[in-house]
Amino acid sequence: MTGFGPVLEEALKLHRAYWTPREEGATDIDGTVALGPLAIACWAHDGRLCVHVESEYLPKHLLHHDWLGECPT
Repeated sequence: MTGFGPVLEEALKLHRAYWTPREEGATDIDGTVALGPLAIACWAHDGRLCVHVESEYLPKHLLHHDWLGECPT
């Protein structure tokens, strides 16, 4: 699956292009975190696929499960 990284980068570029010009993009959660690409990246990470893409739209602590178990559920 060598094409995952470039496709993820493109999805994040499209997310930025859509939300950046919008006035509410800076405060709307939909503009702050790319939820769809994040979900797919988490799925890839869980499947042991290395996700080398870094972006402010992909919170690394969510992607790598760093906070797992820190909050009671």
